[in-house]
Amino acid sequence: MATLDRRSPAQPHPGEHKTCPHCAKMMRFDERFLLEQGMIVSDPAWVCLNRECQHIERVRLAQP
Repeated sequence: MATLDRRSPAQPHPGEHKTCPHCAKMMRFDERFLLEQGMIVSDPAWVCLNRECQHIERVRLAQP
């Protein structure tokens, strides 16, 4: 059975790339895991692939 993706075509998809606004290297959209301040959270985010930059843009903040 195929999985239905309810995401809008305008929304980022896992593995997509864009330019980092801080270092101009590539960022990758990660839908699941993100290491933030020593904790693993599962919010979707853009993560810079440059180890020296490591800029993170969370797409949706977790609800308390």
